[in-house]
Amino acid sequence: MPELNNLRAYSFLLLSFFMLLLVFNLAFITNANAESNVSLYFFFYGEDCSHCKDIEVLIEELKDKFS
Repeated sequence: MPELNNLRAYSFLLLSFFMLLLVFNLAFITNANAESNVSLYFFFYGEDCSHCKDIEVLIEELKDKFS
């Protein structure tokens, strides 16, 4: 049974580490407020791409709705 105890101890340490990591990350998350600006970057864009044109329309609608 020593192997089972080692496995339980290892699992407990691993779980503790991930829980600590989660709490640490949650402590540093900042909430965006209504005054904050949002930047959007197009990494891929084509002048004649119909999908890109659709996204531009969507972004303008969102900009009008939330500004």
